[in-house]
Amino acid sequence: YNINSVLHFDRNILKQYFKELPEMKAENMIIPQNARIVWNGKNFNIEPEKLGRQIDIEKSVDFAIAQLSNGGGEVYFTIITAHKPEVTTEDLASRKDYLNTILKSYLRFKLSDGNVVILNQNTIKTWIKEDEKYGYIVDVENGTDEFIKMLARKKWKSDKIKRSQFKIKKTRM
Repeated sequence: YNINSVLHFDRNILKQYFKELPEMKAENMIIPQNARIVWNGKNFNIEPEKLGRQIDIEKSVDFAIAQLSNGGGEVYFTIITAHKPEVTTEDLASRKDYLNTILKSYLRFKLSDGNVVILNQNTIKTWIKEDEKYGYIVDVENGTDEFIKMLARKKWKSDKIKRSQFKIKKTRM
């Protein structure tokens, strides 16, 4: 005799049994939390991920029936337990290092009129945006574009002032 041919599981009874287990109660389940990049006021750090323990009742019933029907004497739910977050500390390590490195950038531009424009942490911080998935991201492309446009405006304004001074001097001659 094949034991599997005589086994029958009442799905509803099994589901009700699972619902009564402490491990299957919603208040005892822990949702996995992603690691995130956080700002501490001086630099970026990583808030580590938190492992979860969350089991879907419907999936657990299907899984248990499949395991027991295939001759398994025990059912290990760890296979279907949602415990690993999408984003881990390892995933964010290089991003955190990049953010901290870019914040250390310092460039000094001396314009033709003698004014000095500095690209430093204060400007770069405005390029950094909060991100739902990772914590923070930096938009270097748009940030540098805006900085270059600002430099061009200052240069144009400086040159315009020089041109107007030149015209004034020229007309006085």
